[in-house]
Amino acid sequence: MSFSRKLLRLIVLAAAVCLPAVAARSPYPSPEDQIHRRISAARVQAGYSALERRDELDALARNRAAEIAARPADKRLSESMAPGMILQKAGIRYRRALERRILLRNIDQVSGVMEKWKAQATAWRTATTAELDAAGYGTAQADDGWIVFVAILVRDLAVRDSPEEIRAMEQAVLERINAIRTERGLAGLKPVKNLAMVARTHSRNMVDRDFLSHSDPLGTRPAGRVKASGIDFQGVAENITMNNHPDAPAVQAVQDWMDSPGHRRNILNGDFRATGIGLAVSDDGRYFFTQLFLVP
Repeated sequence: MSFSRKLLRLIVLAAAVCLPAVAARSPYPSPEDQIHRRISAARVQAGYSALERRDELDALARNRAAEIAARPADKRLSESMAPGMILQKAGIRYRRALERRILLRNIDQVSGVMEKWKAQATAWRTATTAELDAAGYGTAQADDGWIVFVAILVRDLAVRDSPEEIRAMEQAVLERINAIRTERGLAGLKPVKNLAMVARTHSRNMVDRDFLSHSDPLGTRPAGRVKASGIDFQGVAENITMNNHPDAPAVQAVQDWMDSPGHRRNILNGDFRATGIGLAVSDDGRYFFTQLFLVP
């Protein structure tokens, strides 16, 4: 064998020795994969969308599982931090957040998780029927042999509710308010376009300046805002509220008002004949509602 061929063979052998071995990817799904598939299948069967599996949520769930596994045994299911705060600390933006923690011992991991999850009817129903978008899963084993399983489920921030969706929610508030008035023998409120513009402007102002008050940062009150718009009136009142209900913010807004004596009084005041309703939505999924009541 010539010197050049020997040298080439040595180089090839050296390269073969230096190259790191690449671990073969298992053709079998992990327990987390199987759990994810079962939850998504249950959601689809119930008429909801399957969940997207996300690396950032997987990483957070794994870290959570490891942190929980390191706790004393009697502290693993106790938690002082809400799921939303956990996501915020991780820099993950969300509209709704859920966390499910399950402890397993000497049982098949997949069937054990599913059995315990389904045994908690409310938790299972929420995971399989709520408006959610994505999930992440993680497991860790404690020194005493217990396995900690963590699932983190989120609903994304809305890309931003379209003008059509916002108008639909404003209309939903109007219809519910008028239904409440009609049930009590009162006339329904007539929607006034210009008054709705005043209400929307105030809601938008509350979003942009991050406040919740009848007085804006300049000190202007409801009567002043309505007067500045050129609308004549004999009397005016205003209801405002904010919520981040994941599925029915308009319903929640009306309920919040009806549960508050002052707001309820405005809704059930027979002197009011006209109304304007305005909604604005913040980037973090908070819904700011303003309803103006008018005696023309």
